[in-house]
Amino acid sequence: MNNSKKKQLLLILVNTVLLFIFTLCLLIYIGKMVTNGDSDSSIADTKWGYPSEGIFQIKLPSLDKKKIIYYPLDANQFRPILNQTEKDKFDKHFIISGDSNIFGYHLSDDQTISNKLRNETPLINYEIVNISFPGWSSSNILAQFEFKDIKAIIPHQKGVHIHAFSLFHLRRVCGFNSSFTWNKGSSPNYILRNNNLYYGGLYRDSIKFHLFLVRSALESLFPRIQSATSEYKYDSACIYKAARIILELKKKYLSLYSKGKFVAVLMPLVESGDDHYTNELVTLLRKFQISTLIDKKRVPIDGLFSDNHLNNEGTTYFVKFLLENLELESAKENEKLKLSL
Repeated sequence: MNNSKKKQLLLILVNTVLLFIFTLCLLIYIGKMVTNGDSDSSIADTKWGYPSEGIFQIKLPSLDKKKIIYYPLDANQFRPILNQTEKDKFDKHFIISGDSNIFGYHLSDDQTISNKLRNETPLINYEIVNISFPGWSSSNILAQFEFKDIKAIIPHQKGVHIHAFSLFHLRRVCGFNSSFTWNKGSSPNYILRNNNLYYGGLYRDSIKFHLFLVRSALESLFPRIQSATSEYKYDSACIYKAARIILELKKKYLSLYSKGKFVAVLMPLVESGDDHYTNELVTLLRKFQISTLIDKKRVPIDGLFSDNHLNNEGTTYFVKFLLENLELESAKENEKLKLSL
């Protein structure tokens, strides 16, 4: 073997070793990206994502990002409802499900939507249940109803399920890069195939999420690479998928509670250019015969924190909106709030 071939083989060997070392370092870096963060969103060992089983307190960054706030969870891993210990006095349920706004991010327990509902007279004989978590979407709620024993937690046949959602849910349902940045892929990946909806595991196990991680790592190492977290545009396929997930959630809820009522509530929190997508989504929901409420006035700007989460005034506004637009009956007070959906 002449010197020229030896040099070529040596060069190939060196390049292979360097590529192996680079790949190994990249994988280690990606692993740190998945596990690092100020929230518990990277911890997920359930089919609906986070929080993991056995966790009854979660940590989330404060509004100014300077400290960590701890939020307690009840025995069912839901946001606690105050003054609701006498279970035998309830004969109906009032489930409200959603994301961080329903959970009450940045708020104390008494300032959350669910705890304000607890204090309303028309709901005196309803057991209030808050099924929500920061970063969740309709897919997390559906997975809860599919894989968690909700009937054992909420025994009353009669009641209502309010599913509050916003256009942010589309990013999480469809696996946008911006949602991966926060939830580390710990969101259910429902797949539409031949017009049937299937549970496809968590996004963190998908090729799409791993490609996002590689691109994010390369972007961090080589800043000139185009941002991996740039948004996609909502398309009709994504909007249809979101509507189908809400339809499946309604079906699953009514299969458990045949005397219940399911209502979807769109939460347009701020003025934006997304009304076209809102109209398309709501049109589909109503086509699927899902009662859908829209707050066309939108939450007042003083009802929002600087990051557009509902503040104390905002949750009061939303509770008032719900009570003015839902038909509820209180057995004790014999009251009805009437307004057609």
